[in-house]
Parts: sequence; C-alpha cells; structure tokens
Amino acid sequence: MSVADKRAVATDALEVLGTIITGKGVGRDAIHLAVEPAVAGCRLLSRQDVCRWEDGRYGVARSAADKCVGIVDPFLEVPVKENDEFLLVVYPRTITSLRHVWSHPDFPEQCPVTSGQWPKESENEESAPDAMRVDSERWLRAFADEHGEMYDAMMLWANRYQETGEQEVGGYDWMNFESPPEFWSHWSVVTGRTAKRGGDFWTCEC
Repeated sequence: MSVADKRAVATDALEVLGTIITGKGVGRDAIHLAVEPAVAGCRLLSRQDVCRWEDGRYGVARSAADKCVGIVDPFLEVPVKENDEFLLVVYPRTITSLRHVWSHPDFPEQCPVTSGQWPKESENEESAPDAMRVDSERWLRAFADEHGEMYDAMMLWANRYQETGEQEVGGYDWMNFESPPEFWSHWSVVTGRTAKRGGDFWTCEC
C-alpha cells in the first residue's frame, strides 16, 4: 500500500448500516466498528443507546443536552449491572479515523504502548546511541506512513508480537504484506530489546 493510500473509514456496507438497503446494491461485505471498553453508570440492556456521564461512566441520557455516542454490546444476552465493564459499540460513520486505534471527537485520545514504554530485557542493558535511535525511529515512522498506519499503533503490534507471537489482523490489503528484515533491526535499536521473533507481525484476516 502506498503512502497516498489512506484507507477510508467506511466500506460500502458501513455506509448504509442501520438503514434499509433495498435498491442500494450492497453485496456481501465485512465491516469494522469502533468499540470502547466502558463502565456502566446504571443498569443497561443490550443495544441500549448510551452517553458518557461526567464521572466517566456510561449510561442513559438524563437530559436533552446529553449526547449518545453508541450502543451497549448488541450481542450481550444478559443485562449490564451498574459498575460492570462492557463493550460500547460506537455509532457507525461518526469516528474520524479507523486503523484499530481510532479517533472520535467525543472520546478522549488514548496513546497505546510506545517504544519508549517498552521495558528493557535487563536493567544493565545499554541503550543505543541517541543518533542511532533517532535514525531508526525515523525509518520506522517512514515505514508506518508508507503502509498507512500510525507509528504508535504499529509499535504496539510489534511489541505484542515479540512478547506473545500474536499477529495483528488486518484486511485484504495485507494479504501479501512482508515486513523486511531491517524492520526488526530498527525495532531493536529503538526499544533496546533483542528481537526474539522475525517475520511479519501483522497478517490478513482472510
């Protein structure tokens, strides 16, 4: 995928999700929906519209000024009790970006684990020289841009892959993706860790 290829938030199906699709020519598709772990401020039911309360919990709108931002996990088969944690499914077509780490004007930004937060293998392990770290981070940021990804999210996936072997799953545009060998060399310089795994840290969902 080229740098200029910025994947759209919505697929054809997502553009009409929640509407009657008669005559709209929508075929079989797959969609991404943004989800947010949320704490219930009151008893909630599956598919119920919720808004964010001042205390950070989510519940029903209590005034005309309250803005609902999504629904309670539509696949739940039991009610959500007060202070239970649940998945909030954000309304489609309202988020401003979607690359597994997403942005939305009504949600605070979250910064995933970055290279600087990743622990070294031992307290005695020496860091790479600053100039080398800068060059390697510049290479990694360019690599993320080239593939239309956020640097912090990419590093989170790479870190997790090294720790657990779990690959990040993407769409069909990742079908033939291959991470070059130098990726892990630069990752090691930036994180101060030795890469125990090579190969690809993300894969196609097909």
